[in-house]
Amino acid sequence: MAGFVVLVSALPTFAYADEAVSPTDVAPTSDQTQTSSTWYGYQTLLVDASSISLGVGSAWGGVALGGLGLATYALGGPIVHAFHGDVGKAAIDFGLRVGAPLVGLGIGAGLICLGGACDFEQGGVRAAIGGGIGAGVGALAAIVVDAAVLAKEAPSTTRSAWNGKPIVAPQITAQPGGGAIGLHGAF
Repeated sequence: MAGFVVLVSALPTFAYADEAVSPTDVAPTSDQTQTSSTWYGYQTLLVDASSISLGVGSAWGGVALGGLGLATYALGGPIVHAFHGDVGKAAIDFGLRVGAPLVGLGIGAGLICLGGACDFEQGGVRAAIGGGIGAGVGALAAIVVDAAVLAKEAPSTTRSAWNGKPIVAPQITAQPGGGAIGLHGAF
């Protein structure tokens, strides 16, 4: 014959079927839930500073140093995102770092040509200068967007410790041959 026992307890843990739940596992109120995100843009900015230094150093160190600076610019930020466990942001950042300078190059060269100063007879030097300035602005924009927008870890929801307020939860346990109905809580 099955029977039920009514329990009332002031224990700081709850029992549901066969698992123990502490007061911190109870659904927190809005003042107990905290969301936080971590900014790691300084890491991408350090990598970008090194890529710019390598690019400037290529004036004295040659093409190899410039190529290393370009590779550091294109791959450094995405590698930082990958180390933070976000491969999606790494892919977005790589696309941004390649795409923004190319768009800037086209806009810069186009603005020069729109003004009628393409001078194709002289090899398009002015258009190349405008394109170079546009590519530099695009690269700078990619660096800023990466550090300001992308370089944040996703917010995590954390529960704070039990704040000492009374917690009461119902308990219903059904087991073969009997069961129990009661209240457990922390006071």
